[in-house]
Amino acid sequence: MAECLAAEVEVFGLGGKEKVCLYQELENGGVGLFKGVENPRYGNLVGWDIRVIWAREPSLRGLVKDSLDRVFELLTESNVYIRQGVDLDLWKARSQTLKLLIVDLMVELGDFRTASNILKGVIASSSSSHGSGKKDVDVCSALVRIELQLGNVVEAAKWINVIELELCQNPSTTLTSQLPSTDFARRDVVLINRALYAISSAGDWNQAAIHLTELLEYSQSNSIPTQQKSIISIPVIVNNISVCYLYSGNVGQALSHLESLVLEMPQLCGGSASLLFNLATLYDLTDNSLERKRRLLGGVVAAHAGDDLDGACLKLAQ
Repeated sequence: MAECLAAEVEVFGLGGKEKVCLYQELENGGVGLFKGVENPRYGNLVGWDIRVIWAREPSLRGLVKDSLDRVFELLTESNVYIRQGVDLDLWKARSQTLKLLIVDLMVELGDFRTASNILKGVIASSSSSHGSGKKDVDVCSALVRIELQLGNVVEAAKWINVIELELCQNPSTTLTSQLPSTDFARRDVVLINRALYAISSAGDWNQAAIHLTELLEYSQSNSIPTQQKSIISIPVIVNNISVCYLYSGNVGQALSHLESLVLEMPQLCGGSASLLFNLATLYDLTDNSLERKRRLLGGVVAAHAGDDLDGACLKLAQ
């Protein structure tokens, strides 16, 4: 993928210093927009999305700091247009997107403190620009995860409460932690945050498994909105439930969860190498007939897995 992106950005000449723009030289030696063009575009002719890909591409090859340099270059350009008052809504939105990309890169570098500070700034500026003070619960949830990575459980709990107040459908309630997930507009967000907090704050893997099991039931129901189905991965949920059971000492239940998903929904788990690897590992821990089960698993998955699935994840004997 990185090679394909590198080839694509090379075609557009994004690595060069000379960038084609909708500008022309004027007689006085200055630079101006082409005459007679209605609603002219400003800046680089190359599409913004492609330029963001150009900025992100080095990190796919492990060159995270090079990506940061490119993202900051685009962010500087965005800030220039914002100061000039050009298409304010457009460039402010692009600036926020670039800041989120910087957060992502900082997490890759392990600099969670900087990522947290930037993300808090994004949340503050985003809520103030909306006027209503509403916060993006997905961005706030990302901040919860970063604070938990830092071990700042108190700060994470504060932001979880902010998210739940934002999503709560019972406006008379201020103590949201005692409410069931059915009282919230985004049950998936609430349940995932509660599961992560249970693990990080008290090491309560059983409680985390309860939250994730409820999330699995919700994700398989017809009540979930269509736009949310694309962001909820059933294999990931089941994988995490099994990890919770494993860390709580219940290896048999961890195995049954993974095995049932593979056998009942091979079209979903066929491309999940991490799930298949974990299942094969659990076979190593629990079953003497593991080779037969591995080959059965291979036969089930073979009909649905893509060509890019690494067969080594099944841990079959050569």
